[in-house]
Amino acid sequence: MTFRLTEPKLHLSEADVIEDCTAVLAKRGYWLRRNPVGKFRTLSGSLVEFGPVGIPDYTAVHGKYPAFFVEFKRPGKTLRDTQYDKFPKIQFGYKLAAVMVDSKEQLVDFLEGHERRARAP
Repeated sequence: MTFRLTEPKLHLSEADVIEDCTAVLAKRGYWLRRNPVGKFRTLSGSLVEFGPVGIPDYTAVHGKYPAFFVEFKRPGKTLRDTQYDKFPKIQFGYKLAAVMVDSKEQLVDFLEGHERRARAP
């Protein structure tokens, strides 16, 4: 039997991606806010509904560049059906930027283009 030194495979979670990406956004001056979505039962028992189903999880706001919606996913994961339906409505119907990212490198690529377009005359 031969000895082989191999690196263990890293399995990033969605929380890992969010942590990496929020650091990038903060460093670039973006204010990130969670968009609550879903139904919640209050202590009194009444049902409260927040936000339309399918909207991206976060909104990123900057003083110099246009705000955009961002959905973070674990590497290799895709949008859910409700999100897949909602993204074109946000992007083309309302002409707002929305992006799904599964790595900080993907986010940086998006930001480069997003910020370049905002600086263009």
